[in-house]
Amino acid sequence: ELVTVGGTGGDSQRFETSTFRYYGRPAHDQSIYNAQAVYLGGSEICNPVESRVRGKIVFSEHSQAPCRLDKVYLALNKAGASGFVYVGLTYTPGFLCYLHHTWDPNKYSRRQMFMVEISRRAIGDQQLLDAWKSSSMAGMRASIYPPHNSEFETLFQSLAWTIVFRVLSPLAAFHTCIVAVYEVVRLTQYFWVQRRLARASLPVESIRTAELLIVVIEAPIMFFIGTILVFGEYGPNMLPYTVHRVGFFLFTGASVVTTLIVALLMREEARGVMG
Repeated sequence: ELVTVGGTGGDSQRFETSTFRYYGRPAHDQSIYNAQAVYLGGSEICNPVESRVRGKIVFSEHSQAPCRLDKVYLALNKAGASGFVYVGLTYTPGFLCYLHHTWDPNKYSRRQMFMVEISRRAIGDQQLLDAWKSSSMAGMRASIYPPHNSEFETLFQSLAWTIVFRVLSPLAAFHTCIVAVYEVVRLTQYFWVQRRLARASLPVESIRTAELLIVVIEAPIMFFIGTILVFGEYGPNMLPYTVHRVGFFLFTGASVVTTLIVALLMREEARGVMG
């Protein structure tokens, strides 16, 4: 829980918080009482001045940092900040509770400064957030202490979540990958057979290049998707954040490529029907 007192935000306000599993001290040891608060944005959050943040609780919004969250954390920790309040985008804080950017998730877990998240939508009042930004929270003090929301952390570790998203979903992806590999082999053999027939001046059928392109793209993508699902694409994120972002792009971005190829395939089919 986060409690702010005084300053431009009013007398006293409370916000639900969640912790980041791999940043700072364990959740049960994450408490700061009556510390001065300061708001930083833009490049300042990536290169904080020690005199502005030492011993203070630093606030910053999701969209205000031009650098990665782990870089922000390291810079604030080095400058001596007591805590960092990350204003996220989700309705309920905690969706990013397993966020990390390194191959060793526990690389920063023993650092002194801890980091919590509050929901941007939970703040509700844009004027309040604007007041925090404009005044840099002058005169405001804040406290952070348990209990912290662990709803998402509990969900990601549940048996039902594991079965659906880390067992059944990867199996479906790997099955699709195997089918695609089989089709690549079949269509490649078909291609060479048709090529030999053409050399022998025998009748040949048209080469379905669009269909081959689809399965050539599909096989490695589905293998990668299956792998990152095993490692918790939707939580808990066991791989670095960048890898999971690439996986998310493959779910959404690669469909554009295959859609274009399907359009070519449909045009070939239409051309075949029309003669």
